[in-house]
Amino acid sequence: MDVNSGSNVQGTWGFSTNPGESYLSGNIKLAPPGKAVVNIALFKSEFNIVTYPKYSGRGWSVTHSQNTKKIVLNVIKANTDDDGEYTLELTYLSSAGTPLTDTYGIRLNVLVIPYYPPDSFDSGSKTSDEGKSVTIKCEPEGSPKPIEIIWEKNNVRIRKTNTDNPNLVFSNVTRNDIGTYVCKASNKAGSALTNPSTQLTVKCK
Repeated sequence: MDVNSGSNVQGTWGFSTNPGESYLSGNIKLAPPGKAVVNIALFKSEFNIVTYPKYSGRGWSVTHSQNTKKIVLNVIKANTDDDGEYTLELTYLSSAGTPLTDTYGIRLNVLVIPYYPPDSFDSGSKTSDEGKSVTIKCEPEGSPKPIEIIWEKNNVRIRKTNTDNPNLVFSNVTRNDIGTYVCKASNKAGSALTNPSTQLTVKCK
């Protein structure tokens, strides 16, 4: 499930007990990529679900409707810390008196339009002697990755790449490389709001 950073979204699970079954306990947890699991909500009862302060303070809530038989996680102003796998775990007694546990997952992908942190790109001008190696840097951030990068020279596309290999490298710069270079970044969330440019000047021998 995709959501743009700063937007609201609902994660929905369908669940209901069968005749003869009774609810015991439940919780919702988030497993962010590469980070520790975080508690989101605890079921005080089947229809009384308490969201932990870190999330209730942001306006998040969880509801379980008896009419629709759905459990809904209301995510408010999602940010990149909310990206990950959300797991609903419910334990109930079967009609035979045996505890049963079901788990349900939702993957939330928080999308961030590419942007340029300080020192992530070369802007302004760059000067080199002819025959030298020159690198023009363009290393945008955003989510998801890899981010697509289009390099243009004097408004003409010259290279398509991504953030796995983003920079423009001249191993032996010549006078033919003189010009204005623009880095344009985009991903599933959209295109960067600004496009850094570099004027390359070559001192000819």
